[in-house]
Amino acid sequence: MNKIPTICYEDIYEFCASLNFEFENRYEMADEDDTISISVVAKYDNARNIINILTGYGYEIANMEFHDPEYDGYKDEYIITICVRLSNNDIMEIWCEPAKRKDDYLILGGDIVYILNECNIKVVKKIESDKIYFVELEDEIEDEYDDFADDLECGNCEECHIFDDSDMEENDKDDEYVNLKLTRDEMETLHMLCHIFDV
Repeated sequence: MNKIPTICYEDIYEFCASLNFEFENRYEMADEDDTISISVVAKYDNARNIINILTGYGYEIANMEFHDPEYDGYKDEYIITICVRLSNNDIMEIWCEPAKRKDDYLILGGDIVYILNECNIKVVKKIESDKIYFVELEDEIEDEYDDFADDLECGNCEECHIFDDSDMEENDKDDEYVNLKLTRDEMETLHMLCHIFDV
């Protein structure tokens, strides 16, 4: 598989404006019997915002299997598809469904597929499309960094990383552990790596 490019947007609104622009361009160039579809893979909060914003652009909800994770416990990704079949009254529709069934991702496709950076990389293996993009939202990256920086400023992070062997099994206490004092830059790098590798 070729390397998947990443597109960075300022926020969810800029992403949706770009999504709508791409869809409208394809709509204008399509033949009479063409079907146009663009899919987005996102988790609940971003999926909800995307759906709400797209209805403001005139897309109609066609099919929605979408629940608050607090309600049904589903915390994985959703597939949002915007589509139109030109021979079907030219109605621009939104479809949404969970990306997983029985702990496995569904096969999904579209003329273009966008994957928000909050999603599990395993979803990529199930995508059938010639155009796949990762999406980063700058405001989310900045919010996460600000939260982490606030923890550093007030010392919360240091407190979280204190090693206490009282909870260890007796036979594990023979293993060697090293306590490190990290600089702010090192802590920021460590945090970024933890985010990338989801640990």
